[in-house]
Amino acid sequence: MENDPLQEVAELLANPVQVAKWLEAQTPGSQKSHASALFDLLVNEAAQPKSVSGQACVRLCGLVEQSSKSMSEELRTWAFSRDVTLELFNFFIDWNESDHHRSMKLVLDLIVQFIKRNPDKDDASTTKAYLLDALISIVIGRSAKPVAKSAIKTLDHFLSKGVFTLKDIHANYVSHRQELAQSDDIEVWRMFMVDLLHWMRLHFVCPTSGRFIVCVYRGWRHADYAKPTAPSLESWYQWLLDFLTEEPSLLESIKNYIFLPLFKADRVEGLRFLAKMNGDKVVSTASNLDMDIPALLQLAVLETGKKVGLVEEPGLDEDEANAEGCSSIMVHEKILESVLAHPSHEVRVLALSLLVTSPSTTRPYSYAALELLRKHLATVFADPDAKFRVEVSGKVRDMFRRVRGAIHVLKRSIPRARAKAQKANLPGAQSKVNPDLAAAEQPILYRANLIVLPEAQLTHCLEYHEEFLRWYIGFLCSELTPTASYQRHIASLKAVMFITRLEAEALKIWETEDDQRLFFDLFDDKWSRALFDLLMDPFDDVRDISASALKRFYADERYRRFALTNHTSDRCTAETLAEVSRRAEELARRTSRADHSDGSSRVSQLLYRFLGSGQEQVALLSKLISELERKTSVAESDLGRAVLEAPLHGDFASLNHVWQVASELEISESDIGAVHELQSTLVSCCERVWKAVRDVLCDDSPEGHLPQELEDLEGLDTKNLLSFSFRAVHESSNLMRTIVLAIRNQSRDGFISPPRDLFERIGNLTFNQLSNLRHRGAFTTVAMTFATCCQQTKHLDQGE
Repeated sequence: MENDPLQEVAELLANPVQVAKWLEAQTPGSQKSHASALFDLLVNEAAQPKSVSGQACVRLCGLVEQSSKSMSEELRTWAFSRDVTLELFNFFIDWNESDHHRSMKLVLDLIVQFIKRNPDKDDASTTKAYLLDALISIVIGRSAKPVAKSAIKTLDHFLSKGVFTLKDIHANYVSHRQELAQSDDIEVWRMFMVDLLHWMRLHFVCPTSGRFIVCVYRGWRHADYAKPTAPSLESWYQWLLDFLTEEPSLLESIKNYIFLPLFKADRVEGLRFLAKMNGDKVVSTASNLDMDIPALLQLAVLETGKKVGLVEEPGLDEDEANAEGCSSIMVHEKILESVLAHPSHEVRVLALSLLVTSPSTTRPYSYAALELLRKHLATVFADPDAKFRVEVSGKVRDMFRRVRGAIHVLKRSIPRARAKAQKANLPGAQSKVNPDLAAAEQPILYRANLIVLPEAQLTHCLEYHEEFLRWYIGFLCSELTPTASYQRHIASLKAVMFITRLEAEALKIWETEDDQRLFFDLFDDKWSRALFDLLMDPFDDVRDISASALKRFYADERYRRFALTNHTSDRCTAETLAEVSRRAEELARRTSRADHSDGSSRVSQLLYRFLGSGQEQVALLSKLISELERKTSVAESDLGRAVLEAPLHGDFASLNHVWQVASELEISESDIGAVHELQSTLVSCCERVWKAVRDVLCDDSPEGHLPQELEDLEGLDTKNLLSFSFRAVHESSNLMRTIVLAIRNQSRDGFISPPRDLFERIGNLTFNQLSNLRHRGAFTTVAMTFATCCQQTKHLDQGE
């Protein structure tokens, strides 16, 4: 019959106050049994995944808390009993590990309350000792329960709430580690830290372990703890260094889960720790290529401190910036100077991050910081390690964004500073001041609001930021010289693409009236020549990014000086591109190199995009297709002569790139019919070329096959013939794939799209090629085209 009252009160479980009143209304002697039954019911319900249990954990805590405040002595005694506290503790330890959610923290808060408010102090002390013993045994690995995350979190919570003290933890830890009974306190704490750091190897325990380490460290530094027995800052740092030497991969974890919480929670202690790390003798000067752990850890500390605003860049008077009681410290310039040229990539990335990053994207740089960047950016861009360049590219993007933001803030601040000086009637507010003297006599304190600084200082700061921006744009251009390495090319091109994308955003925060002079006019004929030269680069990604950059520059009228000539009134885009296209085609014809043909095709794509009218675009298409038909006829009549005099791959590549743009742009009604005819002609050329070269590529041994009628042709060998045949099929198949992809435009008026019969012709041709090809490279390309045909059939109008 005990189930009846439980069923009766089941509807009241959502309201703990009503449940407590119901329990108080029961006959004395039965209240405890009813409360225990309800408690067990809610524990079983809460011991389910969150998606199933719902608010059972909240109701469980509400039941026990209201019982502890009940008017009934029986209910209060039951709520404060050791059994209830241990049951809640075990529930949290077991379920927080696998199903952590916000309401689980209520259980810990409730245990803290019961231990502190328990009227029976002896019982509370016994319970506290039991809990501490259980938690320490889990942390040091003596317990069979795999619940380290929950145990460390509970220790952290109890220590921060004052349930446990560091002396309690020390004593209990020694009781578990009998071998430390004769050791001093420093050694005991060292071993305890080693056990905690051990758990940072597990990614799901790492954040919790890091927070508890910070909590213990702050406890050592607290005034209430006996100073002679507390480990020093140097000792704690050495323990971290020893651990990192064994596990170098955990540097990011130590940064994010130990240093960052420490600096955010305790600014004073953070400044003290950072001041120690800022010593110029701390950084290792290892000259080998091995990982320099001391330097890495020191830079990680300083970088984390800078993210939270505790570290400043070099440039201020160091004695003043590092004075006792100052709100931040100044990193020594000689530290950065040594580590920016360090042989270890990891150290250099951290050093660059320390120099570049800031909590604010509009915070001005110091003059010394920009000088360091000027000195070391060249070696960073030229580094052969791709992973290092990727990491650095993110820092360089942050640098540019911050420089532009700082210029914007400085320009806005100067008029305000001038007006304030005039209002205060300060003589000399408008006077000219030697920038060098201004920098030397009155260091610019960037921690303060820029508006309150004197106008001369703001002007000097603005000048060297603008000068650095001009230098940086010029530096990127110098990295694009044709004789520079691939690493310098690709790093500079990626930086330019980021800059142009950022400047094209409508919502950028740093736009000023002087942007035309300050930024856009920096891209002149030198830039134009450098990017056009890179269209013929041997590396495909360099050619691709160069073409994309050219498209952006020519599409934005603000880059008015971006031209091959110095005329700023009219860039003559179409005429320039036509001349460049002619030269590129001539170079590709002379060399027959694949990279030159690809570069020529990209120029043709740019020319088509920037032609003034649709008629001119159709005329360009007609010209390219007519030349392709001529060469195809040569291949059909005399394949050997075509190999030596009329290569096809460049023409197919040009039409492929041009057709990509043609399918993106809207075509007028008067021109759409002509473009459809040209599209059909293109597919016919692909079919004819396949018939001309199929005997070469479909031979069981294409590498050594030379048709009998071509054996006597002077200058022709199997290598040339196979290369001609493969490239022709490869590029023609790429062109057909571009045509097929345009079928997505079928429902859009004014856009080119292949009709059903043309789509079927391409599908049949590619299937025929797949069934006969014996050349692996050609087979791979054709297979991609055939797969595209199969994927795009969903766009076909089934009603036709």
